Amino acid sequence: MIIRRCFTYLLFLILIGHSAFSYQDNSTITDQNIAAFIDSLFHDGIKKKLIPGGVIDLFHNGHFVHQQAYGIADMKARIPASHDSTLYQLGSVGKLLTAIAVLQLTEQGRLHLDDNVNNYLTTFRVNTPSPRPLTLRDLLSHSGGLNDRVIGYATKTEGDTEPLGEHLRKRMPRFYTEPGTEISYSNYGYGLAGYLVELRSGMDFKTYIQQNIFDRLDMATATYSTRNRTPGIHYAKGYESNDSFEPKATIYRHLTPAGSLIATGADMAKLTLALIEEDSSLLSTTSYKLLKTQHISDGAQLMGYTLGMEVQNINGNSGFGKAGNIPGFLSYLLFLPDRDMAMYLAVSTETDNFLQQFTESFSKQFLPPESAISPSVFKGENLSLFTGEYRNNRYNRNTVEDLFGNILGNFRLYQQGDSLLTCYHSGAWQTYRPVSPLVFQHTLQPDLYLYFEKDTKGKVRKLYRNYELGGYFVPAGYEKLAWYDTINFINEYLGYFPIFILSFLLLPAGWAIIWLIRLRKKECFKTAAYSPQTKIAGVAFSLVTGVHIFMVLVKLIRAGEDLLFGIPDQVALIQNFSFLIPALLLIVVYRLFKVWQNEEGFLINRIYFSLYSLSGIVYTLALWRWHFIGVHF
Repeated sequence: MIIRRCFTYLLFLILIGHSAFSYQDNSTITDQNIAAFIDSLFHDGIKKKLIPGGVIDLFHNGHFVHQQAYGIADMKARIPASHDSTLYQLGSVGKLLTAIAVLQLTEQGRLHLDDNVNNYLTTFRVNTPSPRPLTLRDLLSHSGGLNDRVIGYATKTEGDTEPLGEHLRKRMPRFYTEPGTEISYSNYGYGLAGYLVELRSGMDFKTYIQQNIFDRLDMATATYSTRNRTPGIHYAKGYESNDSFEPKATIYRHLTPAGSLIATGADMAKLTLALIEEDSSLLSTTSYKLLKTQHISDGAQLMGYTLGMEVQNINGNSGFGKAGNIPGFLSYLLFLPDRDMAMYLAVSTETDNFLQQFTESFSKQFLPPESAISPSVFKGENLSLFTGEYRNNRYNRNTVEDLFGNILGNFRLYQQGDSLLTCYHSGAWQTYRPVSPLVFQHTLQPDLYLYFEKDTKGKVRKLYRNYELGGYFVPAGYEKLAWYDTINFINEYLGYFPIFILSFLLLPAGWAIIWLIRLRKKECFKTAAYSPQTKIAGVAFSLVTGVHIFMVLVKLIRAGEDLLFGIPDQVALIQNFSFLIPALLLIVVYRLFKVWQNEEGFLINRIYFSLYSLSGIVYTLALWRWHFIGVHF
């Protein structure tokens, strides 16, 4: 009830389980049939209005076998997409460049992967929850233990972006766990890594990337700016959804190293080739190994992170890559060394059903699954321990984002029979069976697992898995929620408490009616319902709570994606007075004691005020739990 609309985030749509195309036998892979197959997939996707357009580079057996753009880059201007001249926003694919920059400076001895990052910082420091320091190795593998931050992450205009160091000094999130213990995707972690590049290179991050990556690889049009005015080069427009293709406004990150890369297919082909051939002008052999070798995972059979990329497993074919998701665009860069194959793909819509269809169809045709061994079912688990709602660990536990983050990427596990867990994710119902203590395997996709972790009391507290977006896999961790933190409780039950509190504002109308009646018949309602002090306390608490509900909670919910740009000024102003809520609640509770002591009103009045006070206590505790008491933005 309280939350029906918040951030638009990664949407998982219906999986398309069967390809509409059938070509040569899988064992016959030629340049011609690969190109024809890709053409058919893109043309079908555009015809069905799954995407307005996109671009692809496919490398196989030592050369690019297909490089092509499809569809429209700008639907209003009717500009066709071009492989060489259309710039696509690639979002977090840009993190790969940040990792390369860090490794370059590591080769030069200016940075060290296992040093405390505080050794390099000058204007602020990061304080970990234990003696174990935060290192660059942690930042590049998304295992820094940092909260994530969304509010104020971006701006509406490029000119309003803050200098990297200034933004980090003001907005660097706190730690939620010790560095190096688990994976939690972090834009601010990569922002900090990029800032260390600035400090140790002595130049602006964008300038460093331009001179040490773009120029070295002759990526002539690659940029971090939407102000590129190179003749003949144009920008693709990003779109929100299918069918209508509503255009999405461009956002501008303060944290350029966390993403923001904009490039043509031709640019990305050069980067792809450099990483395949291990171009020595970019990195050393040792650094390439760090870039391509898994550094951390949350379970022995889970895919994790290298120092810069996500590890992948496509139908049993292992590899690595980097995905990007930014309003209006999806993209990924994928390497499958054992198949001598690499693929760069970008589309100008943020819904992932085309990428899902493309990746599944392409994999089925050219990357047939290895024969999987059916594991024996482990019989020792009490499945009820694992059921319940789980929350993605990528959120900010210290601000009001805590509440909004509670609906991002959550899912619920149910018990099915005596030996299966089932849940809804990736657009369909999925089932898992236990194969060893605390480990469950997908019944149809044997490369997918759920890993659980218990606390010292034997209760399941955490879950780790690889979630799928457009056929691409991303490591993710989850926390099991208590009943009072679940979406169901927040949406369906918590709202009753403020409604009951606000009902007290209707009582003055009743008091006015009683007063008018007593003017004519003085003996009617001789016993006053409440004393003036009780009335004032109740009305004051209800008024302050009501103003807070409509001027803070409702406005934040209505702001939706605009919270990326910060808290509305009016909300921030009202939130400054949120301390009045617990202060007035104490007065209400005191008046409750006096109501019963002095037997104010009828019994029904005393019961009502008791319920009113109880509602105030529950609701205030909820506000405290979700950081709405005080200023936590």
